[in-house]
Amino acid sequence: LFSVQASLCIASRHDSIMSAWLGTFSLMRPQVPDWLETLCQRLTDNDPTLTTVEVIRQRIDDSNVIVLAKALQENTTVTTLVLSLYNIVDDGALTLGATLQRNRSIKTLQLRDIRDGREIDVLFQSLCQNTSITELSLRHSSVCTRGAKAIKKFLQTHKTLAELRLVDCQIMPLAATAIADGMEQNASIERLYMINNGMGSAGSEPLGNVQAINKSLKELYLGENQIGDEVMQSLAQGLRDNSTLESLNLRSNNITSVGASSLAFILQNNRSIVRLYLASNLFQDKGVSLLSTSLQHNQVLQTLDLSENGIDSKGAESLAKMLLSNQMLKELNLSSNQIGDAGALAIANVLDKNQTLERLSVRGNKIGNDGAIAFARKLPFMKGLKELIMIKNSFGLEGRAMLLRGIQLNMELEYLHVDDRSPSEQTVREIVHWIRLNRAGRRIFKETNLNVGLWPFVFAKVNPNPDVLFHFLNQKPEVFIQSTKKRKLASR
Repeated sequence: LFSVQASLCIASRHDSIMSAWLGTFSLMRPQVPDWLETLCQRLTDNDPTLTTVEVIRQRIDDSNVIVLAKALQENTTVTTLVLSLYNIVDDGALTLGATLQRNRSIKTLQLRDIRDGREIDVLFQSLCQNTSITELSLRHSSVCTRGAKAIKKFLQTHKTLAELRLVDCQIMPLAATAIADGMEQNASIERLYMINNGMGSAGSEPLGNVQAINKSLKELYLGENQIGDEVMQSLAQGLRDNSTLESLNLRSNNITSVGASSLAFILQNNRSIVRLYLASNLFQDKGVSLLSTSLQHNQVLQTLDLSENGIDSKGAESLAKMLLSNQMLKELNLSSNQIGDAGALAIANVLDKNQTLERLSVRGNKIGNDGAIAFARKLPFMKGLKELIMIKNSFGLEGRAMLLRGIQLNMELEYLHVDDRSPSEQTVREIVHWIRLNRAGRRIFKETNLNVGLWPFVFAKVNPNPDVLFHFLNQKPEVFIQSTKKRKLASR
């Protein structure tokens, strides 16, 4: 009896130990959320409606990264993959890397929140074997020298990448040098965005030679890196022999008139830059004067952004002089400066002579009634301008009333932005009506002899709003009269 009882006790203890072990095993298995299970099933089934996978708000852990990566290995429908990898470690990086090596459908890849250079190293080493990705973005990540070396190798070897974005990252100076070295040997990237990466002048300087050596780059965005005048000089030297770069963005970089001088020297002879964005720098009037002089005979640049540069009336006068001779610029942004009434008068006085500028913004420039009236008086004579932005200024009802009178005699302007200070004010609504009429082709109505019976069809195609038809008939009642007479004759 004692022997039987002892056996039962031992068996009971064995069962309890096994039960505890199995419970521990179940806790060790990855806890896959329901949404991820559903997503992985769709990936495995190659759901044709699933072309974009975006996992940002859900900070999945390393085990779930592995689950998702395995589901993506044989998938052929997803073309865009966006992942937040805040909790990724070695195993997750290795599995995801293996997937990126095999997958051939993903064209756009965005990786976010990678905290360790080891994971960047693993992922970019794997991406060296990928032959399908054309757009790659790394955001909110820390790029040390180890990770940068992997990025360098990737840039040197990858043949299909057309766009690289490094945004809101922490990039050390040595890491920036490695990335610049990789760019110099890359022959496929057309668009490079390095935005707010804390590089400063030391980290940005290696990028100065990229434009001189890389012949594929068409767009370069170095905004919000505080590069300063010294790096601007280096960039200008790199641009001297460049004939492929079309768009350059240097927003928020602490560039003063010293850096503007270097840039102005290049713009005199540059034959490729079409768009130049220089917002939120420190050019002030002196720097703007240097740029304006260099652009007087520039035959390439079409877009110029000088918003938030401390420009007052003298800088506006320099730009006005440039607009008299420049016959290529189509868009000029002077938002958030202080040109005032005097600056508005200087620019307005040349817009009847310049027929190429299509879009002008003087938003937030302390323009009062006198400045608004200056634009209003020139509106009837403007032939090229399509959009004029004047919001956030200080002119009142008098200025808006004069703009209304001006737009009634202007048949070219299609967008006029002014503040609607009072919901009950008729002036702004009248401006909107005349602008809509312009967009519907008021000038064509004036100049053509097309059968009036066709105009309702034209209105239906361009602008179905009855306000437009009302204003047109109000201005040309003879059209309605002629149309009525024709219908009466036809009925006889």
